[in-house]
Amino acid sequence: MSEFRELEYGIKYRSIKVGDNYLLVPIGLIGGYKVKDSFYSEKKYSLADAFLNLDKNKYVVDDIYSEDELCEYYECDDVNFVLEYFFSEKSDYVVLVQKKKDGIVKRSIDLKMFSSLNPQEQYENDKSKATVTLNDDAIMDLLSSCDIDEIRKKLHRYGKITAEVATNLKKKGISKVVFKNGHVEEIETTKKIKSIEEPSPIINYSNKKNNNEDRDTSYLGLVKYLKERVFGHEKEIEILAKQLIFNYYSTPKYGTEPILIIGPTGTGKTATMRAASEYLGVPFIEINSANLIAQGIRGTSIESQLYALLHNCGFDNKIAEKGIIFFDEFDKLGESKLDTKEDVPNILLKFLDGSVFTIERLEGDFTFDTTMTSKVFAGAFEGLFVDRKNIGFSRNEKEGREFDARRIHEEEYYGKQLVTRINHILLYDELDRQTKKRALLESKLSKLRLKKERYEEQFGVSLEATDEYIEAILDLLKEQDRSMRDIDNLVISSLEMAECAILANQGKVKKLILTSETAKNNKDFTLY
Repeated sequence: MSEFRELEYGIKYRSIKVGDNYLLVPIGLIGGYKVKDSFYSEKKYSLADAFLNLDKNKYVVDDIYSEDELCEYYECDDVNFVLEYFFSEKSDYVVLVQKKKDGIVKRSIDLKMFSSLNPQEQYENDKSKATVTLNDDAIMDLLSSCDIDEIRKKLHRYGKITAEVATNLKKKGISKVVFKNGHVEEIETTKKIKSIEEPSPIINYSNKKNNNEDRDTSYLGLVKYLKERVFGHEKEIEILAKQLIFNYYSTPKYGTEPILIIGPTGTGKTATMRAASEYLGVPFIEINSANLIAQGIRGTSIESQLYALLHNCGFDNKIAEKGIIFFDEFDKLGESKLDTKEDVPNILLKFLDGSVFTIERLEGDFTFDTTMTSKVFAGAFEGLFVDRKNIGFSRNEKEGREFDARRIHEEEYYGKQLVTRINHILLYDELDRQTKKRALLESKLSKLRLKKERYEEQFGVSLEATDEYIEAILDLLKEQDRSMRDIDNLVISSLEMAECAILANQGKVKKLILTSETAKNNKDFTLY
């Protein structure tokens, strides 16, 4: 073991068997090093990540983090304070461990919920109705009170605590807790796993999905929606839409089929997938594959991105797991030879096969099943195009070359085991000038088109972009060797001074004319 390795800290738990499950009770904070399946401190401990470990060991270690990770999480550089605070938070929770067919599920139970309970009380959720059971001592305590107001106060207390406890237990999928003498003695759970309560999501996909229930989520509807926004890939969009619809209406029995889109930057790969998620009303997350590392190493892991998707869906697994996960720059990950990335392809195999991922967080563990997720990969793969005389699977007529999908593993970007799991490979060609012009004028994503609509709607100003202006923007795009992704920035830049003039003369102007000179000098425009 290297002497330069950063010290790690974990929570030592006592493992208690409760029925068919285990309860982990926090004992203390210990320092050491995690090595494979063990944690080395003053002695060797097993990790609380398998039922076998809990069967064999009275004490296990879990929630392992380095000093830097804890200081970053709590935003404090005082290591001693951070360690003390970390354990004080963990000591308020016991962890229920349940065995599932794909592994184990951990659920934290906040002991502070029971801080005001008397030893003789038992709280239970029964068919969504909260109840409290009192033993003889509790009943006699009520009957011994002669003051009606005193009895009312005690009953009110029971009612209030029952409601609070029931709400918290329901969120964790727990139906019953017996709490005696300061200890949890019995736990029963519902079959459905529910995640720990989190803050409200940035985007509420639950509401978004409801709003889209009346939308025509058909194949032809999706094709039309995509072709109104992304230009130059007619056949590819039809195949892509077909597979996304197949994935959307699939079931766990059939799963989903992954897609790989090959094409240079700015050809509409990301725009296509964002538009598809909007049309279908499913969540979307874009991952820069070049930054991926394995969970447990500082950086971007697949698990951290799954957690972000869960967060954006209000921790509703049913919605999140039907989303679209888009791995951009997939070729860059394959080119990397860094040690920190060597495990990522194996993780991707698990992801492609549709597996349950356990996401380790300070506040508890979460699960994400990728079986029903639409998995889309994209990259330029510039080094894998060949002369037309070679046999290829996809053809780029404009460039006089072909893309041979077999070379992905022949050139050792990825192993054949991974490549053969991606069922659909599509080629997004570089757009020609005429297609770029159509996209600028007609796409519903075009910034020029959106500006035109906004000027008319909000300021009563009509926008006329002459053909000379359009050609000048396209010339700039070519001269500066920029992609379609940059064309909106060129348009916005050319409109800067014109928008200032519209606001300065609001209500006095009715028309804005853009010429070739406007594209080169944003001070050169005409207002009427």
